[in-house]
Amino acid sequence: MREDTSLWRFAILRELVQRVVGPESALAYARQWAQLDPADALARSAVTELLEKTGRSQEAAARRESAAPVQAQGDAPAMTFQSGVLLPAQPTRFRFASDGTGLAYSLAGERPPLVKTGTG
Repeated sequence: MREDTSLWRFAILRELVQRVVGPESALAYARQWAQLDPADALARSAVTELLEKTGRSQEAAARRESAAPVQAQGDAPAMTFQSGVLLPAQPTRFRFASDGTGLAYSLAGERPPLVKTGTG
């Protein structure tokens, strides 16, 4: 039961972040969401984006910088082998689509964008 309550709380906070009219109010909910699960990349991303929208660029930049070492030490190694070649790891970034869908993406190279959907 306690686990169900936590899941509902996450879901409610996420919806509030996406539906609240003003960015100041949404930021308060996003901060609560990120505090509940500091490993939730969508929650961290929402806080950073809302900080930018509310004119708190320095705090947003500080959050990005403090998250960078966590990503580097996480599951993805700093360098990976692919076909016998050592390549830099691609950090994953997170955003929300206009309909509230959470998106994860990675950037590589300088060519036009290529979108690949998951096949799960």
